[in-house]
Amino acid sequence: MNALAMHRLSSLPGPSDAMREAAGHAFVIQVEPDLTSGERINVGVCAVAANGQRVAKFVSDFGRIECLYGSETADLISTLVDFAHASVISGDRLASQSILHSEPQPFFNVSAGDYVEQLFSRVVPAGLPRREGATSEKNRDTDALWRQVGDAIKIRAPHSAEQILSSSPYIAVETPRGPRQVCVPLTPFGAAGALESADFSISTTKLKLMRAVLDVETAASARKLPKLGLFIARPSRARKESDLKAIDGAIDFVACRVPANCRVEVESDPGQLADRILEWAEVA
Repeated sequence: MNALAMHRLSSLPGPSDAMREAAGHAFVIQVEPDLTSGERINVGVCAVAANGQRVAKFVSDFGRIECLYGSETADLISTLVDFAHASVISGDRLASQSILHSEPQPFFNVSAGDYVEQLFSRVVPAGLPRREGATSEKNRDTDALWRQVGDAIKIRAPHSAEQILSSSPYIAVETPRGPRQVCVPLTPFGAAGALESADFSISTTKLKLMRAVLDVETAASARKLPKLGLFIARPSRARKESDLKAIDGAIDFVACRVPANCRVEVESDPGQLADRILEWAEVA
């Protein structure tokens, strides 16, 4: 599988592209969770534009990996992905033997962001969400949550929605360790906020919420913003009571670790979550 993926990467630009100026270069990021087996798994891609801008995309749903390799290996890969993401955005090369980069290949006539999306869909099959049974309900996808809450905010505060909702949630900020890409979907004046679903496995929920907190903290520190927010959508679909208690435990774990200037709100209904965001943004 990896050999085929590498072949696809190297074959994307045609021979005639060598005569044109490249828009940038891209590479595949792999992890090798078990050094004794030598098996490598494609987990992400990074494109570096000619102006130095870095755009990366990594596996965020580890259900398919967990199905193939088990929960312990999936947790390890999730941790490796965190390290790999930080390194490729900053440009620092990690010394870890478990994280590898393919040889960079040029791309042409497309933006770094668009190329990352194209390349990711071709060479990272682990990034595809795991298919559930026909009768199973899907987990609440974060992008779908953003749309639902965003629509509710636009209805409730049409004149302020543009100020609150970031047109591009993925931004690059300067940190002491260099530039870093962070996700900040809520950007009212003087504030940085995260909007995340908790309708995943316990380990994935905890990971996604911690990432959200770190992203808004990084953005607030870089831009000297005094107010932070973390808005969490608790599962609204039918789940076992034990699962809901475990998810609440994961939420509490993260909520206890946010800075004092970060407001945390948890709701199951997107409309109620929109109301909490408007209160926080002082637009209620």
